[in-house]
Amino acid sequence: MEHKSLIENYFIAADSHDIKKTIKYFSTSAVVYDEGKEYHGHDEIEKWLKETNAKYDTHYKFLELNQNTARAQVSGTFAGSPIVLSSEFTIKNNQITKLRCGI
Repeated sequence: MEHKSLIENYFIAADSHDIKKTIKYFSTSAVVYDEGKEYHGHDEIEKWLKETNAKYDTHYKFLELNQNTARAQVSGTFAGSPIVLSSEFTIKNNQITKLRCGI
C-alpha cells in the first residue's frame, strides 16, 4: 500500500490541529466532501479544517487502509463520539486530490 504512510501522516497532522501542516497533504486544487458540502482548494479546505476543529474538537486515530478507503476512529464534541469513520482518498503525485469523508 504505497499511500498508507501519507494517509497515516495526514491523520496525525489533522489530530494535532496543525492547520499549516495538514494543508500540505492536499494538492492546491484538491476537493473535500464532508457533511453534504464541498471545499475546493487550499483556502476553502483550510477554512473547513478550522471550522471542524472549532465545532467538534476532532481527534483522529488511523486504523486501517483498504485500497483507497481509510478507517479512523474520530472523537470529539459530537453525539455518539467516538465513531469509526471511513473516508475515501484519491492521491496523485503524493498529495490528496480528493477526500470524501464519512462514506
